[in-house]
Amino acid sequence: MERLAPRWLAVLGMGAYRTGFNRPRATMGRQEETVGGAGVWIGLENYVSLMQDDVFLLSVFNTILYTAVATIIKFALGLWLALLLNRHLPMQAIIRAVVLLPYIVPTVLSAIAFWWIYDSQFSIISWSLMQLGLINGPINFLGDPTNARISVILANVWRGIPFVAISLLAGLQTIPASLQEAASLDGATSWQRFRHVTLPMLTPIIAVVMTFSVLFTFTDFQLVYAITRGGPVNSTHLLATLAFQRGIAGGELGEGEREPLRTSQLARLGPRLGDLVWDIGCGSGAFATDAARAGAAVIAVDSDPRACARTDSAARRHGVQLQIVHGTAPHVLENLPEPDVVRVGGGGAAVVSAVADRRPQRIVAHAATRDAAELIGRNLAEHGYRVECALLQSVELDTRAWTEKERSVAFLLSGVLPARGN
Repeated sequence: MERLAPRWLAVLGMGAYRTGFNRPRATMGRQEETVGGAGVWIGLENYVSLMQDDVFLLSVFNTILYTAVATIIKFALGLWLALLLNRHLPMQAIIRAVVLLPYIVPTVLSAIAFWWIYDSQFSIISWSLMQLGLINGPINFLGDPTNARISVILANVWRGIPFVAISLLAGLQTIPASLQEAASLDGATSWQRFRHVTLPMLTPIIAVVMTFSVLFTFTDFQLVYAITRGGPVNSTHLLATLAFQRGIAGGELGEGEREPLRTSQLARLGPRLGDLVWDIGCGSGAFATDAARAGAAVIAVDSDPRACARTDSAARRHGVQLQIVHGTAPHVLENLPEPDVVRVGGGGAAVVSAVADRRPQRIVAHAATRDAAELIGRNLAEHGYRVECALLQSVELDTRAWTEKERSVAFLLSGVLPARGN
């Protein structure tokens, strides 16, 4: 034990360094930075905010429930199937190949098949039960929180059983037949042979197989996201699907990345009490709600209905009122009242040009590349705006491996319309 202690300390130290100090802003930053200013140490505030996030806590519960229930069922059915396949059966090779089919089919195709099976109107399960007279109407598989949880667990079980079964079958093949024969000659029953011969010999294989099964299930993303998108009402969100929704779809790649950009945009726009603010490409609704909390009247615009829903949820969560417009900029901007300040979160130079035609006092936009930043800057300058540009360092994530890939920069541009006489 004394010799093992330094090794455990080394492993824990490397893990802490990698997840903490080596990646201070990749996921949950410990510093809050503004453009041109020094970083402010915020300690564990981001983690505290997570502990107060009802959706995050629900996703933790869902992940644990999903992993525990699915793993137990996969182990029980996989072991039973492995014992069955270990017998001498006709067409044994073909049967084993068929058993593997659910595991080798691409996950997304399996998810789409289950999505149709669970359809509220055309479900084959509901149709069969109604034909048998067991139910009077279709089952709402994906619209009810409990049914939705059960549905995604069963989908995961169907996909994961072959991996467990074939792996345990390989372990059963390594057990010498002479041990089973000796136990049988000693008068041991089938259960006694399994309990005292098969199970002890299979235990090391079970430990490895179930470790992988737990890891695969705990980090599952494709199956759940393709079937339910985390709904209904976040009832099937796992940690992986919630991370994707907030990090990719919602634009929040981490508390340490989101806050500096949002704070910089607010500082440069400077919305005051009574200002009319347009938030174009509202995303998660974080900027819109912050501007509303500052006393501004806010109109949030986005072409994605999910972004509009997130913005509405954020506004209700913070107790502020704002107007949400679902549509594509710049087309929907024609019918909106004249703004005082505008944040352009999406759409590029074309949207910035359309916004500048309305002559708001201040405009802020961000670009991912230097060319895009130059184009936006020229558009603002041509409309008579005084343009400033700042660089924000960010972390690019490899969404296939969910690892930090490289550091890049985001360009934050602000345009201020000079007062008359200047």
